[in-house]
Amino acid sequence: MRRNRIISRSRVNAVSDRLQLNDEIQRLARDAGFDLAGVAPAADTPEHRFFPGWIAAGHAGDMRYLESRNDSGELKRASLANAAPWARSVVVCAANYNSAQPYSTHAGTTTQGWISRYAWSERDYHETLLTKLRRLESAFVSLCETRQAGTPRTWCYVDTGPVIERIFASYGVVGQTSFALERTREYLHQRHIFGQSLASKQYVAFRMSELAARLDLLRSHNLQCAEAVMAGEDITRMATVAKLTAGRLARDVADMCMQFHGGIGYMEETWTARFFRDMRLASIGGGADEVMLQVLSRLDGFPA
Repeated sequence: MRRNRIISRSRVNAVSDRLQLNDEIQRLARDAGFDLAGVAPAADTPEHRFFPGWIAAGHAGDMRYLESRNDSGELKRASLANAAPWARSVVVCAANYNSAQPYSTHAGTTTQGWISRYAWSERDYHETLLTKLRRLESAFVSLCETRQAGTPRTWCYVDTGPVIERIFASYGVVGQTSFALERTREYLHQRHIFGQSLASKQYVAFRMSELAARLDLLRSHNLQCAEAVMAGEDITRMATVAKLTAGRLARDVADMCMQFHGGIGYMEETWTARFFRDMRLASIGGGADEVMLQVLSRLDGFPA
């Protein structure tokens, strides 16, 4: 049985106009320096409903900006409608940490370190990304005015999700430590002392295997977090555990990788030295270990 659907011409034109506008916005975002951009309805995500309770329980710690409220006393970050009730659409932009330019992970040489793109200057990365967003904002407003579609009301901001940010940090550590362990494992098989490879030493093998086992546990926890997010569950505890565990694992992996590379691993020209320095941020950025422990303590009923 063949089913037919009748769609009015006006509806077809409206859909076509939206698609063209999406394409235009993505083009403007690329021109502004972003690698990805997408347009979505201004609607709350399932985990937003847990935010007020999260704040009330004191899980924000000293990050008081998360408690900011609108004129009606509502938490701005509990709902997009609280912060921007006039918004109908959200344009989300992303910048890849790597690029084909020098000093990226694809630099093609082992004599250079890699630096995330947003850190290529002395400016705070929030300012760097905000400048690009405002460039996109200006171009979009000009486009609308040129097409006599009026002047849209807009607002730019850079990252504002502490719980999700911690999950993303944990996701990143899995990839980073996997890379470090694999690269160190190869070196241990190649490096020989007293006629035997370092990989044949029991202590070395045991320590590497232990770190790999801890990595497996973190990877499994991350998958569980992702499933909880998709189900709209409160992931405050899971995200906090993930961030704390990931930061400490990153530090331990970086320390062992440098140790097993010996003196050459300490030299700034080698990847292990840079990895050791960079991974230290995993226990600081996005909420330090002490903040994570404070959140967990309060969840466990301690007056921390």
